[in-house]
Amino acid sequence: MFFTFLNRETYYSIDLSSLLNYKPEQIIYYYYNSCIELPFECYQALQESADSDGAPDVIAVEWLNLMEEDLKCHQDLLHLKENEFIHQLGPYYYSPTNTRFYFSRESSCLPLTAADFGIIMDLKNSPAADQLLHKYNKSRKNAKKVARNKEELLEDLSMCLAALGEIEKLNRHINYLNKFLEMRYEIIQNENLGPAEPDNLPEKPQKITENEKGLNNLILFSRNRQKQTPAASNYNHEMKVYFIRYREYEKACDRYKEALENWVVLSSSFMDACKKDIEQAEQSLKNARRTLSVYNNIISRSYVHAEYQDTNTLSTFKHYLETGRCVDIQDCMNVWADENHWAEIKASQERIENTIYFLQNDTEYTRFADQKINDMLKKINDKPSKVNHEA
Repeated sequence: MFFTFLNRETYYSIDLSSLLNYKPEQIIYYYYNSCIELPFECYQALQESADSDGAPDVIAVEWLNLMEEDLKCHQDLLHLKENEFIHQLGPYYYSPTNTRFYFSRESSCLPLTAADFGIIMDLKNSPAADQLLHKYNKSRKNAKKVARNKEELLEDLSMCLAALGEIEKLNRHINYLNKFLEMRYEIIQNENLGPAEPDNLPEKPQKITENEKGLNNLILFSRNRQKQTPAASNYNHEMKVYFIRYREYEKACDRYKEALENWVVLSSSFMDACKKDIEQAEQSLKNARRTLSVYNNIISRSYVHAEYQDTNTLSTFKHYLETGRCVDIQDCMNVWADENHWAEIKASQERIENTIYFLQNDTEYTRFADQKINDMLKKINDKPSKVNHEA
């Protein structure tokens, strides 16, 4: 799923900030043939935003229209607010994208925020091509192996550093597009594609009977009506809750039947939308790879050897040249090698010193512990002789 870029395992729950910052079609775009969970408080907050004394929030109005006109869940949500025994309503079917909506008293998992969706939507947008890098790439078609002067080398280092930054952004964008295409292809290749059945069938409580072992099949009669036991009272309460929840399940089944009827009409348009998304994503992927090849060419034709073509090393080389420590690429490599060599020696020395320090401390602690043990043993050994002497 797209939300792997957020390092999130759950992504169905959405918070209010997402609804107030992004239109329904922007959010639902990531939930084709999937489901969305919304806390009930979101619906209340959307109503307040849409009914504010000032200009109504346009995005809030669009979400309310989706919920009240397309999903037709307004009355049910009022019932959820009033009835403490109902914790979740749904699914409600949005057929154009085959998306199921659930409304809960509380989120079942950590919800996605507007910031989370911002990250995903930034990945969707193709990074703008760097015109300066494109121009420099054209100038390096006839690549020379050695820079003519320090200024030319500095320019090459700057272009390589910029190219590496653009490559990182493009790779993330390409990974996003590949994941997006994987999910869309999975949808259109699904032979059993369609609305999913309601999955919130309540569990019927089991009546707890008293232990009748040893009574065989005898039936006891009593003229006096016995008082209701706590177990029976609890069972009656559970059955009441069960019937309330089962009624909501029946409503969900009715919505499912209606969604099946709508699916006959809307399935073809849904598939067309998926294919259009695939076409656009493939074109974006093609453009991204073309731009990526330009940046990779800059790196491959650099005056710097491939072994040193990482951001930290190139930045260090640039610093050497700018501060006058080096005048050419060979000087940069020599100074860099010397500094790394001495850094490794210093790190090894620090490790040795730390090891010696801990060993010394360990010896001191061991001596201290041995002294304490000896003192305790001496007291134990001296105690009987003292008692005998007093006797």
